[in-house]
Amino acid sequence: MCILLLFLVKCIGGDVIEFCAKYGTDYVDITGEVDWHKEMIMKWDETAQATGAKIISFCGNDSVPWDMTVYKMGKKLKEECKDDLAEVQLFDDYKGDGPSGGTLATVLLAIDGKAISGEHPFNPLYKKADGTKSPFSVVGENVALPGKVKGVERFSNNYEGPFVMSAVNTEVVKRSHALRSEGNEKLVYRESLMSKDWKTAFLNWFGLIAYGTVLFTPIRGWVIPKPGEGPSRKSMEAGYLTVAGYGVGSKGNIVETLLYFPRETGYLDTARMLMESGLCLALNKKDLPVNKGGFYTPSTGMGDALMTRLCKTGCMFASKTTKIQSKL
Repeated sequence: MCILLLFLVKCIGGDVIEFCAKYGTDYVDITGEVDWHKEMIMKWDETAQATGAKIISFCGNDSVPWDMTVYKMGKKLKEECKDDLAEVQLFDDYKGDGPSGGTLATVLLAIDGKAISGEHPFNPLYKKADGTKSPFSVVGENVALPGKVKGVERFSNNYEGPFVMSAVNTEVVKRSHALRSEGNEKLVYRESLMSKDWKTAFLNWFGLIAYGTVLFTPIRGWVIPKPGEGPSRKSMEAGYLTVAGYGVGSKGNIVETLLYFPRETGYLDTARMLMESGLCLALNKKDLPVNKGGFYTPSTGMGDALMTRLCKTGCMFASKTTKIQSKL
């Protein structure tokens, strides 16, 4: 059985997670609420394991493009270079028309202190199936200020700044690395929004700071969209997302990837990601990397089966490795 769910209200979402875990029903959603997801892991992971239910959150713009990119980079490096991914840099090129009222309402819950955040002996994202803490961790080194790209030659003429979803993406990659528990115990993850020049990078950064500041003021109700309001169909059709990945292995080998989404990913292509995730669990059971129940991420629960479906319905993905010649 497979149910497709859009997480709308926290209390309803929690109830549906409970029912799916108890009755062995696979579940996907597009939530970006990491604290809520942590609580669901601690409450229902063992139950889902017992019934065989696969519970997979973050199956939209939060955070399929980035989670799948890191997964494919690690797999490519392992297969072609016999190396383990140690450092990742992801550069985002994004065109969209701003967040919807529903997205902002979710952000305001966190700002107002109404988001769920319990106390646990360790970060639930590191929880393995047996209940113990995985030693595999991720160090997030995301960009805070605009500046020129450093350390990656092919982007040396570009500029970068902070990307609004990088914090959530880091947490999802953290969960995936802990679940896989293979390769380097510590993975360095860095993500930024790439721009063609300093002016664009600065304006993107300033706009993010200004918009974020408004959310903490009483005037936010007058200037931000209300739930139900958001980008037009025309603007979503004109949007896109490109995630360029640059990774370095523990032996110095390099892997580069490019993942492209042809429409605005925050909403229009998020719907496609959600649908393909649900269909993947329902129709591609033999191709999944796991056959047991529990809480997974898109890459650990669906892996190549999901990437294949996404590429058949609009995405494009390419990758290559550069082997470092060993010194005799």
